[in-house]
Parts: sequence; C-alpha cells; structure tokens
Amino acid sequence: MLSPNDILKQYWGHDAFRDLQLEIINATLNKNDVLALLPTGGGKSICFQVPAICMEGICLVISPLIALMKDQVENLRNKKIPAAAIYSGMSKREIETTFNNAVNGAYKFLYLSPERLQNEDAQSKIAQMSVNLLAVDEAHCVSQWGYDFRPEYLLIANIRQIIKEAPILALTASATAAVVEDIQLKLNFKKNLVFRKSFERKNLQYVVRGTDDKYNKVLEICNKIKGSGLIYANNRRQTQELASWLRNNKIDSFHYHAGLNNKERNKIQEDWIKNKIRVIVCTNAFGMGIDKPDVRFVIHYQMPVSLEAYYQEAGRAGRDGQRSFCVVLHHPTDEKNARSLLELKYTPIAEVRRVYELISNYLHVPLEGGFDQSYDFELAAFCKATQLNPLMVNSALKTLEQNQLMMASQSFYSPSKLQLLADSNTLYQYQLKNQFHDAIIKTIVRSYGGIFDYYININEKEIAARTPNSTEAKVIACLQQLHQLKFADYVVQTDSPKIIFLTARLPSKHLEIDEKLQVQLKQNDVVKINSAFEYANQTQNCRSQKILIYFDEIKTLPCGVCDVCLNYFKDTLPKEKFNAIHFAINEIVHKQPSTLTSLLGQLKFQKNEIEIVLKYLFSNELLKYNKDQKIALT
Repeated sequence: MLSPNDILKQYWGHDAFRDLQLEIINATLNKNDVLALLPTGGGKSICFQVPAICMEGICLVISPLIALMKDQVENLRNKKIPAAAIYSGMSKREIETTFNNAVNGAYKFLYLSPERLQNEDAQSKIAQMSVNLLAVDEAHCVSQWGYDFRPEYLLIANIRQIIKEAPILALTASATAAVVEDIQLKLNFKKNLVFRKSFERKNLQYVVRGTDDKYNKVLEICNKIKGSGLIYANNRRQTQELASWLRNNKIDSFHYHAGLNNKERNKIQEDWIKNKIRVIVCTNAFGMGIDKPDVRFVIHYQMPVSLEAYYQEAGRAGRDGQRSFCVVLHHPTDEKNARSLLELKYTPIAEVRRVYELISNYLHVPLEGGFDQSYDFELAAFCKATQLNPLMVNSALKTLEQNQLMMASQSFYSPSKLQLLADSNTLYQYQLKNQFHDAIIKTIVRSYGGIFDYYININEKEIAARTPNSTEAKVIACLQQLHQLKFADYVVQTDSPKIIFLTARLPSKHLEIDEKLQVQLKQNDVVKINSAFEYANQTQNCRSQKILIYFDEIKTLPCGVCDVCLNYFKDTLPKEKFNAIHFAINEIVHKQPSTLTSLLGQLKFQKNEIEIVLKYLFSNELLKYNKDQKIALT
C-alpha cells in the first residue's frame, strides 16, 4: 500500500503536506472520527482524498454545493482517479447507473448531496458498497448554531447505521466553539477529535472605511492597491452598475452573478484567473472552489450579515502569503438595511404555504406527484406571472428546503453526458449496419476512456470536429438514435435553475413546517448580525483579534496592521518618534540579536515608547525571538 506522502507526490505532485494535513490523514487512517477546521484555502479536500486512496473501498463525500462537487469530480478524473457525483437534476436512469457502478467498484469517490441520503434506494445501494470513509464537507451546516444550517445534514448520522465501520471526517472553514461541539454530537462521533488550524491570517490587513461615497472609495482603493481584486456586493443590479462605473473610470472590471449563463460565467472566471480581467464585482455566488493565490484585495461593498461569511469571503485574498487587503465599506444605513432584509428572510408560514401551492401549480405538479423530480424554474418569470416579491419567494423557498419539502438549485451548467450501455460486440454489429454512425462512435470510444463503465461529460462540437465529414447536428442525431435503441444513455446539457420536490406534492394546508425552528434560526441570525456590525462599528479593538475571538481564539496579539492598530500607533506616538525608535532598534539587532533588557538599556527613549514600537514590529513579524530567546530580525 502506498503511503500518504507517495500518493501526494504521485497524484498532486507535492513533496510535503501543509500544516495539520498529515495529522488529519493519519488520524483518519487509524479509523478515528475527525473534525478538521481549516481556513479557506487550507487544503481541506486533500485531507479526505489522500486517506481514501490509501484504503480499499469507496469514499462517500457529502456536499451541498453542486458546482463544487462537479469541479472536484472533474479534477479527480483529470488525475486518473475514478469519481462520480449524484445530485438533484440528474435523470433517474443516470442516478441508477451511477449508483450501480459505485456498488460494482467503478469509483474511488462518490459525491452526494445530503438530501439524497433520505432516499431508500440510495440507502440500499450504499449498504452494498465497501465504504472506507464518510467525508462531510461544509460540516457547519449540521449545526443550527452555524451560519448556514441545513436540516438535511442531520440525515448524515442515520447513514452511519448502514456503514458502521467507516470513520467520518467532517470539514469546515469556520466554526465557533458551540458549532464545533454540535457537529460532533449531531454526527455521532464515537470519540471527539478536533484538529484546528489557527484562523489567523497574518498577511491580511483588515480595514473598515466609513464613507458616504462608496463608488469613489472603491475607485480609490482600486487605484491605490495594485493587482487582482474581488468586490462583493449584495445583489445582481449592484454588481452590474458598479462594474460598469469602474470600467468608465479605467479599471478593468466585470460583474459576476448566478443569473449569467454558463458560457459567460466560465469566460469571466477564466479571464480573471489568468489576469485578463483585473477586478470582479460579484455576489457571494462567486469564489467557492476557486483557488486564485494572488488576490491582492477583497472589498465588501456592505458588511456581510455574519462574521463567518465575512471571514470566508475575505479569506480569498492573499492565499500566496503576500500582503493583501480586506476592506469593508460602511455606512450607518447599512445596518438598518440588513435588519430589514432579515425580516423579509423569515416569511410568515401562511405565505410559505401559498408559495408552495403556487409553484406546484405553475410547474403543473399533481397532488402526490413530483417526488425526487426536478423542474426547470426561472424565478423572475414565476414572480412576474404571480406578482410576488422575489425576496419573499426566495425566503419561502429557503423555509421549504429547511423543512425538506422543496428546494431550489442555483443555475448551474451540466454538460452533455454519455454512457455506452451496449457491449462492444452489439455495438460493433450496429456499426456494420449503420456506416454513417460508425465514424462517430469510433471517435467517441477513442476520445472518452471509461465510457462503457460510467457517465462521461462529452462535447458534441468537439466530437464532430474530430470526425471526418461530420457536423454537430449529425453527432446529436447519432447519439439520440443510440439512446432510443438503449445502446447508450445520452443526457443533453442543461444550464437552468431547478425546483426539486423532496416529497410528493402535498395539499399546502398539510405541510409540516417547524415554526419553533424558524424562531430559533431567526434569533441566531440576530446574534450574528449583532456580531458583524459590532465588528464594523467598533474602533477600539484590533480587527484580526475581533475575528479570532469570535472563533474562540482568545490568546492572540494585535495584528499591528489593521486600521484600528495603525490608528493606535499613529495616535500614541508622533511619526518621527516612531521612525526614530524603529531605526535604532534595527541598528542594534542587525549587528547581533539582543535580550530585551540589553535592548532597553541601549535605547535612549522612554520605556513605554519603545514597548509600543516593539509591539508593532513583533505583530508585523519584523522582529522575532530566536532559539536563544533573543530579539532578532526576521
């Protein structure tokens, strides 16, 4: 059996793991239940992918994010590691075939959405698999104290009764002490074991700027800080208007939100990653799973409504370890607007029932029908037809999802997929009788390894280009014919949001909606908003410390570089005095490291003034204590 280091080198090309990764992997290989808290960009996926490859059997990965599931499956397949995903929106046949392949050992990884676990067929198939590990991504969703609670995550504990021998590895980028405890409880950890990497990001400079003119403040920041940037705004209209205004002011920028079609989103994302676009103005739909190391600044046009969300989004800056800036633009009306939106978020139960019925009728779903079915659903068109407020409908849909009745998926691109079902001999006989399809089938078989074993993403245009005397229309006709003959399962690409019924349609008055849960979740949100705006409004405590204390890291030093720290130093010492002390300290420790007592004895300044400068230099890692416990330059 290959060691974790051998696997890391073979598949990822790295010689060494990042901090805590190997410890997490070894604990998992020893069959322990593990909770791993790694900040954004901390390499969470490696922590379950490497041990799963080490062990015999298949790893089940639970994730609520379809786009992230698809990206990880594609990345694994590019490394020649067999993987597949099952998510809402797939055809029944595609789901059945993927499950059967998993049972037969065709994959090393199977990604599932949490709501899939309540399906009896899914449970039956999982019981037949040799599961070596259950990995739970975005594990904070299991806790109602978390910032994105999803009741379907509570179903994960039930699946452990089916795969009793498999350990569980829960992963998240942010969790408070209450959430950490709740995750382990809700997932039935046999023994509590937590690996926590500090949430401190020393290269990030946190800043809050109060302003009445956010547009010009954004422009000022973009002009002052060189390099690639992200600007988070609250809604689609805001992203478009701000990006347009920046372009008019000679800042190369573009907007990004879930309402763009797949081709547009991919092009914008790719151009930004390759630095063809400097700045992306986006909603929080952007950034998940994107690993761009050289983001120099992240601006929030408004303060997010939780410090968890802010930490994750701001954390997309500076993954290369270089100095980067995280700026919140703040106006007194922002808090009032956020609290008003919170009221809209919790739609009265009577309205939730009404939305359920209207959507069901709009999609022509009969009573007792629709279970586990997905339907194309454009929110704007529905709201126009029913004269309903989109914010209210979104809120109602969230409540319906939390009560496991109906859910809405964001628009996501699903390319055409194909699996050849006929054996090679049957297919050969078909090719002999249908010469006009022979060349197309040969191209498909040559181009897509494993297409007899599982569904492969295909591109009809590329197949046509590789096939002499063919066109995209001819390729599609061939695939449709193979599908009709049941020689293949051909799933045509889609790029539209969906409504998925998690139960058969019920009369709206019979919907079971947990009103106590809604009250509790609203109270949780109020607490989170209070913490977020306390962070934005306060000017006395280090920004980094405020974030770390929120995540229960109490013993931390001021960062020395946030706006609060810099104002402290500025107000405490005149700039000339500060610079003079800094220069004198450097002169001494440059010659040789010094004890604190010796250093204080050589400097001809007041002790309290020296301590202010030393605190700043240590916070900024400009000084350190060496192995002899002497002060030295870094």
